[in-house]
Amino acid sequence: MFHADLAKVTQDAWTYHSARDTSVSMGVNAEAPGFSFLGSAGAGIKAEFGSARAVYVSAGGVQIRRVTEVAQLRHDLLAAARTRNLPRATALVVATLTAKKALILTSLSGGASFEATARTALTPLPTIPADLAGNLAVVRGAASVDMQEFGSTPVVLAMRLIVLVDRGWLWWRQLDTAGVAAQSADDNLELLEALSDESDYFAIL
Repeated sequence: MFHADLAKVTQDAWTYHSARDTSVSMGVNAEAPGFSFLGSAGAGIKAEFGSARAVYVSAGGVQIRRVTEVAQLRHDLLAAARTRNLPRATALVVATLTAKKALILTSLSGGASFEATARTALTPLPTIPADLAGNLAVVRGAASVDMQEFGSTPVVLAMRLIVLVDRGWLWWRQLDTAGVAAQSADDNLELLEALSDESDYFAIL
């Protein structure tokens, strides 16, 4: 129904965290303060989460593919909604973020902490936590922090959507954390629609 040209952007690393009081650090020496748990492993990570549940994502080998002319696409979508009665919550993906390697840590409770070491030696030494994906053994915190590793197959970590609602369209960035529960799309739609009673159509960027 719609035609859109795509642009590609590549970058070495990308990081996301849902709470500012989340701390994730990486060590390559057991003698460094706080990293004695590494022992002879040579590399590992530790994570400290604040009072609320949170998500941390580290990604390497990132590629972003996005629609170049979003304004025209929004116009076309609104026109189609007015004339063709597209269903509520019809969504178009206008950008995706794909990573070659990714590490996702999700705290299951407030105040959670986590430690993990590399199972095998790495050369060259890792520079970001995502470099350890697929090679980690949990030392402490397995019951309080969920770890998801993507080290061999590229994975889509984030996307930007245009979503049709009762009075127009929404556009926001939504992080897909591979099964981690979050506020549903319907919850977001109902909340934002409630703010737009005075307008037939609206847009949020």
